[in-house]
Amino acid sequence: MDRTKELEKENQRLKRRNELLGKVIQRLNSTLQLPVVMEYVIGEVTKTIKAVTSTIYTIAKDGKIEFSYIYGAKEEIKKRLQKMRLEPGQGIEGKVIKTGQSYISLDTQDDRDFYKGIDKEIGFKTKSLICVPLKVKDGIIGALQVINKEGEDEKFNQDDVELLEEIASHAALAIRNAQLYQEVENWREFNEAIIESINEGVFVVDRALKVITGNNGLEELSGGLYTKEYLKGREAREIFPYLNLESVYREVFQSGKVFQQSSTGGRLLNFKFIPRKSKNGEVEEIIVLVNRASE
Repeated sequence: MDRTKELEKENQRLKRRNELLGKVIQRLNSTLQLPVVMEYVIGEVTKTIKAVTSTIYTIAKDGKIEFSYIYGAKEEIKKRLQKMRLEPGQGIEGKVIKTGQSYISLDTQDDRDFYKGIDKEIGFKTKSLICVPLKVKDGIIGALQVINKEGEDEKFNQDDVELLEEIASHAALAIRNAQLYQEVENWREFNEAIIESINEGVFVVDRALKVITGNNGLEELSGGLYTKEYLKGREAREIFPYLNLESVYREVFQSGKVFQQSSTGGRLLNFKFIPRKSKNGEVEEIIVLVNRASE
């Protein structure tokens, strides 16, 4: 009878674990908004493992460790922690990120790897924790950590470690994708700001020969025809169609060289086609500068 109860208990545990993983994976795949990803993952993890608080750490560009998201703490504490940064290899978090190995500590106050400076800073007492790395193909991007069991007599166990590792494997990829998406968005906004600051007319063409964006200068030069709304996603051949520029675009994409051309007829325009290349030398986009010949 006892054996039967044990098996039923184990089946229920596995069922809850699989349900949680299913929910987490579905949610992670539904968004590229980094704060949303972090908040959801860390909330579900904390409640399921019955921890008091949890933290997601990520590596900053200078190699230091940042408190990217904290669950289960007051806003004042969160803000103080998010201002702190750990040195590479510092504390259990640093060790996990450096080695790529999960770490469980059932008595952190007597653990030589535990960095007590954080508790001292916020007036908290960490009794036990689990910290697992956030791994992606190109390395480790941070760590996921849960702190203190809710019940005084309860302790973290190997099942908790394995569940946390499973979630971390999916969370790491989602976080990395969200980071990359944010970087692309920031770069796009930066590029658009630069394009807008140019006095000449500008539009950008991608490899599919679609217009990505344009600036106010081009709108003015075209007498209000080529607005940003009109340009975005438009076939490039539809912009100054009488010039048949499609062959020029293809030549610039293939050769990677700057090309210049002037229109003939009513209003003389100068065009300059500038390839923008990726790190491996492939032309990703063409920036087209347009101005009147008198300029």
